[in-house]
Amino acid sequence: MARKKIRTSVKKDGKRSRHRPSPVREDLARVSLDVDTGDGGAFIDFWIKTHRLGLAIDRAIEIATSPDLECKTAFADNADWCDKDNIPDDAIEMVPGCVYRVGTIHAYPIEEFNEGFRFPAGVVPSFHQRDGFDTDDIHEAYQRRQYDDTYSVTAVVDGRQVESFFFELIEGLPSADAIEIRVCGDYDDHGTDHVWLTPNFPRRDDLVAYLDERRNQLLRNGFVEVAVYARNERSTLRLTEHKTIDLLADDESWANEFECMIRNSGLHPAKALQSLEREYVHYHYRPRKSSSRDELESMLKRDGLRKVTPSE
Repeated sequence: MARKKIRTSVKKDGKRSRHRPSPVREDLARVSLDVDTGDGGAFIDFWIKTHRLGLAIDRAIEIATSPDLECKTAFADNADWCDKDNIPDDAIEMVPGCVYRVGTIHAYPIEEFNEGFRFPAGVVPSFHQRDGFDTDDIHEAYQRRQYDDTYSVTAVVDGRQVESFFFELIEGLPSADAIEIRVCGDYDDHGTDHVWLTPNFPRRDDLVAYLDERRNQLLRNGFVEVAVYARNERSTLRLTEHKTIDLLADDESWANEFECMIRNSGLHPAKALQSLEREYVHYHYRPRKSSSRDELESMLKRDGLRKVTPSE
């Protein structure tokens, strides 16, 4: 009987090892939420023991908000910056040894809360930024560029609208034929990007429904990038791992039409587009209601997608 092959991976020290799940390790994560309290905005800090940043963010949101109040993740840090000795003295231990809420709450007028940029699910800035980088400089805008015969339009969209706007742009494509899904190497520390491709969808509605039913697994996952092909027009619409929206097109007229759609949505052009991928210290995470990398790729295979990179 043939023996089943065990995949191998290269460790950072260059030695090869059997690719098996690592033991679950819990560390402290620090999460700052920007919350609508009903009377105004407020920053509330949490320190949470967890093995995954996405779990810590979802746990903090559960504790800090009620269904009728809005909340946005303002900043976060993982174990690289967090140590139990750094938990403030006024922190309230809400779950013994696991969840701490900092006692000091920083309040401000509700108007500022409503106007502030919300980072899309899947990415969050660090508390610690390099000199000269201020997350307050990140706001909705777009930038158009040209690379030889290819036209590029990149949009930074508020987290409240980015998913609906992505779907709106899919509906605006001249055609929507197939989906490319890139599973990033940082997903569960795997180390290698995998690219999966769907067969052509017979109808645009089927393509949209596929993405709509898998928002947590794909669109809100900071380790996944989703692209929609318009093959005849040689155009690609992409929701990146940083949750910016990119269009690549060979046809200038279609790039012009796409830019018009973005302008009509209220976005303005920017000479220097600011987003988390532009040298800002940040983290990628996946929501609690999402799968491990192996489970996600098993789902893609069951759904009929073909892994095109790396080839098997």
